[in-house]
Amino acid sequence: MIAALAAIGLAGCSPMPDLADLTSEDAYDVGVSAMASKDYFIAIEAFRRVTDLYPLSPEADDALLGLADAHREIREYALAEHEYMRLGSEYPDSHLVAEAEFKLGVTYFEQSRPAALDQAMTRRALAQLNRFIVSYPSSEHAAEAHELKNELRSRLAEKLYMSAQLYLQLKDIDAAGVYFNQIVKEYPDTPWAPRALDTWEKTLREAGETARADEVRERRLELFPDDAGGVSFEERADQTGP
Repeated sequence: MIAALAAIGLAGCSPMPDLADLTSEDAYDVGVSAMASKDYFIAIEAFRRVTDLYPLSPEADDALLGLADAHREIREYALAEHEYMRLGSEYPDSHLVAEAEFKLGVTYFEQSRPAALDQAMTRRALAQLNRFIVSYPSSEHAAEAHELKNELRSRLAEKLYMSAQLYLQLKDIDAAGVYFNQIVKEYPDTPWAPRALDTWEKTLREAGETARADEVRERRLELFPDDAGGVSFEERADQTGP
């Protein structure tokens, strides 16, 4: 314990402490202290000593989670992903598996990009968070997982909306309509769904396709009766001004 306290004292000063003679418990304590002081490189070395040399120790699963957390803090995402997945495969009975599954989703989330860019990581994050929510609906992280999921779904809907806008710029309103309809079908719980129908209605009216515009308006009123109070696009435009 004295050796651990000495190493912890060094960790607070940032130089790499001597971990060679530390027990599993002492090395883990160094890692926890280093995480608290944001000395993530020291934490990585301390936790790695536990996971590499003492994989059967009582601290091993906690150390593996700490190792993944430390890698994520310094944006070494590939390493973080690997360690989170290791926890589930090497310690399947650990009480930390659910937390690791959630944090794996967070790791993907942190790498997801704005709607204008590639959404591959957004889809990966969404898939992982969905798996977590289904597997651990009562987890303390469930509420946050739902919040992240909603943000990711909104981003994917926004991506489709941007594609629709591109086709509108190209004067291909039918192609734009395909994307607007996809938003409503796949992401009805996002703000982009009523917005898509608003824009689609406006586009059709401006193109002189009144009958189709009326159909879109009726669809909007049916799907989102509490949004915009049942006012048509033209009436909303009159109320809000240019």
